[in-house]
Amino acid sequence: MARGRHTRIRSGIIFFLVLAVLTAGTYMAWPLVTDQGGWRLPWAQKGSGRIVHIRARQAPVSLDIRTEPGRAADQALMGNVYQTLTRPDAKGRPTPGLAQNWEVSANGLLYTFHLRNDARFADGRRLTSEDAL
Repeated sequence: MARGRHTRIRSGIIFFLVLAVLTAGTYMAWPLVTDQGGWRLPWAQKGSGRIVHIRARQAPVSLDIRTEPGRAADQALMGNVYQTLTRPDAKGRPTPGLAQNWEVSANGLLYTFHLRNDARFADGRRLTSEDAL
C-alpha cells in the first residue's frame, strides 16, 4: 500500500512539472505566435532599416565574394550587401533585380540582361554593364 501511494505521489509531481513546463512554454511562445507582446524574434523587430546585424562565427576578411572563402559569408553578403541582376520569388523563380528584363538565346547558353535605368551605387554613380560584369 505504501508503495502504491509513493507511485501516485511521484506521478502527481511529474504531472504538475510537465504542466508547468507546458504552461511556461505557451506563455513564452504566445507573443511570437500572435505578434503581440513585449519581445520579438530578431528578424521580426521593427526599426529604422538602417542597421543590419548578421551573426557569423567569424568576421569576413573582405566584402568581396570573389576572394572571401566559405559559403556562409557568400550567402550573407549576397542577400544583405549586394543587389543581384535577378532575385528569387517565393517559389524560387527568377524575378527582376538590377536587371529589368533578360533574354535567353535559343541554345540556352547566352543570357542578355538589360539593366534598370535607375540602378545606381550608394555614391550616386550609375551602374554600367561593365560593373555588372
